[in-house]
Amino acid sequence: MTKPKSQSTKKDDEALVLEYLKKTNRPYSASEYSDICLNLHNAVAKSALTKILTALCDRGDVRCKTYGKQSVYVIDQDQFENPSPEELTIMDAKIEDLRQQIAVLQDKNKHMKQSLQLLTTQKTTAELQEISKDLDEKISILGNRLNSLQSGTVQLITVDEMQKIDKNYEQMRKIWKDRKALFRDLWDAVSEGVVSPSELKERLGIEDDEIDFSVDLLSGIR
Repeated sequence: MTKPKSQSTKKDDEALVLEYLKKTNRPYSASEYSDICLNLHNAVAKSALTKILTALCDRGDVRCKTYGKQSVYVIDQDQFENPSPEELTIMDAKIEDLRQQIAVLQDKNKHMKQSLQLLTTQKTTAELQEISKDLDEKISILGNRLNSLQSGTVQLITVDEMQKIDKNYEQMRKIWKDRKALFRDLWDAVSEGVVSPSELKERLGIEDDEIDFSVDLLSGIR
């Protein structure tokens, strides 16, 4: 069972929190209790902060403002001396200097992000090694083919075989042309009087053969 803290320990916790609030000099709400505990290295339990802040408010060291259901605590500003005009000038100069530093750091951060993005889009050493390996294999295969062609060890297609291929090609091309012409005649008869033949084709799932059968596709390579 956890023993209750002694009066002196409670005072120490209050002094610790009070000193922290003086140092930071900024408001804290209940949602920021974790920040206080973290910055105090958990020297004060989060569950005890409400009681500590209430005690400090009762003593007048801390002010509490309630906004709806949320209470905000801030160190009593009356204990701070108002800065002189000279001090305000120095503060303004420091603020301007910090603004310039922020601008420089933001610009530096922007360039670093761009450099990082460029590096992440580049291929890794392992990927480049794999690509190099694949290219070496392709070069080797193509080199062997080239050597075979240059040495004459590859058996090229004969004239008779070429003629047979051409004959078979012409036969298949004639069948294709005949069937295409037959379909065209049938379609003209079926679609006669139809407002939109293209819509009818789409409904029937008919796809047009866009190739002009009057053109010999192999004429340029034979």
